Amino acid sequence: YDRADAGALAREVRRVFDERYPAVGLPPLLVARRTDARGAELVDARDYRGAEQAWRDAARGYREAGDEPAAQVALGRLGALLCLTGRHEEGGPLLAASSQFLAAHGSPARRAGARLRTGMVLAASGDPAAALAALDEAAADAAEAAEPHLEADVLLRRAHCLAELERTEEFRAAAREALDRYRRLGGDRLPTAWLLYARAVHADGPDEALAALDAAVDAAPPGPASLEPRLARGRALCAAGRPADAVADFVEVVAVCTESDLAEGAAFARMELASAYHEAGRPLEAAEAGEEAVGALAALGAQEAADRCRYLLSASYRELGEHDAALALLDQVAANLDGFDNLPGRGQMHEEAGELLYGLDRDALAAARFHAAAEAYRAAGLPLAELRVLRRRALALRWAGDLDAALAALADADAAAVRLTVPPVPADPAEGAPADGTRADGTRAARRPAALRSIEAFGEAFLAELLLGEVLLRLDRPREAEPVLRSVLAGLPRDADPLPQAAWLLAEALARLGREEESAALRAEYGLDADEAI
Repeated sequence: YDRADAGALAREVRRVFDERYPAVGLPPLLVARRTDARGAELVDARDYRGAEQAWRDAARGYREAGDEPAAQVALGRLGALLCLTGRHEEGGPLLAASSQFLAAHGSPARRAGARLRTGMVLAASGDPAAALAALDEAAADAAEAAEPHLEADVLLRRAHCLAELERTEEFRAAAREALDRYRRLGGDRLPTAWLLYARAVHADGPDEALAALDAAVDAAPPGPASLEPRLARGRALCAAGRPADAVADFVEVVAVCTESDLAEGAAFARMELASAYHEAGRPLEAAEAGEEAVGALAALGAQEAADRCRYLLSASYRELGEHDAALALLDQVAANLDGFDNLPGRGQMHEEAGELLYGLDRDALAAARFHAAAEAYRAAGLPLAELRVLRRRALALRWAGDLDAALAALADADAAAVRLTVPPVPADPAEGAPADGTRADGTRAARRPAALRSIEAFGEAFLAELLLGEVLLRLDRPREAEPVLRSVLAGLPRDADPLPQAAWLLAEALARLGREEESAALRAEYGLDADEAI
């Protein structure tokens, strides 16, 4: 038979054995051995409770048959399982007692297995250095036992630890050696070896890593054992800018999780599927997958993941033109981000809601969302973000037709800019106004754009000044608007998008001041029609 099918063949042999020889009437030692093997099968199927019971039963059966070393192996497997599934207080003593017994009374193969399990638990606990030390001892025992599969298993785990320790060259060599061993031996660990090799060669570029992931998927048997390779390939394809190619893997993962009653896995896989659809430019499918994922994640109580998916779903709704549904999701996420640590995220949700409303010409509502974003950013200690949304609020108020509020919003932005650059300035007692030149009606002296430019917010400075000049002009205050607009026009690059608007506004201000020749010359210089409105 093909060695690559060794694992499948072993499963088939066990299935036929179970059909032909029911447990009733079999010798206790044989029943214990079959139960012990079933524990490993249940782990592969992610039935950890079933595996736990199988290994408890196997240990009891071995003891009844008088085989204490075999019982200790089963208890060691149980202890490792409990540790790896979050029950370390119960599993740790079982694993330690088993390892101690087998170190004194076990064969080389059983000693190697015990140290291998110890290394796995140490690695999962975040101590790869201690894990590597245990695995080095396991490697020596495995070599003494002369069991090729056991030696390959130890090699694979050592490679994992070397990767965590960032011992890059040793990791690559160990991953390569482990893969070579499993390609000769076959068995259930071959897909895992391909996955590790893909990780080892990832730095060389996506092509070799993706080829290794293709091999991992091809080597994996159907069912739950195929989940890790397919997830890894789907994620790698997305990272390589090929989300359309990743869709099939995520669809298969959802199907396998659903068939295997893995509700949590199915929920998270649906979120990744929704993301792949979205990145592939398929918003309708992204919305359908996202809706299912949000419901499933919420049912699991995974609020953070559900909120991430709601945010993704809102983007799909925006692409589909379902703006109110998108806004409702952004609002829900903002409401859920109610802790101090979540203030930046809350500000982002309000800001994106403001952007959406602004694009829909619902400017007054957009201004309110930008205001809420500014408050969140201020509370979070993010002054640059606060300054950005305060300026956007002023723009929204300008288009909403509330010019007085727009000027006040610009004054708020001024204050935010000054807080970034200079300490508060006391009022001028002679004029009752701040000594930095800010007038009570909200107009600004040259210090304001200088404050923005001092923090290298050049685009913010020019756009804020352009908005100020336009508002002053619309308030019929061309004398104050003219120097502001002239400064903007002089500072903008010749290819800047706002340049025609700045030129038109300055020409209009000059015309209102009776300086028609200057206005006409400016219009001619920038190719503006006298009757054109911007």
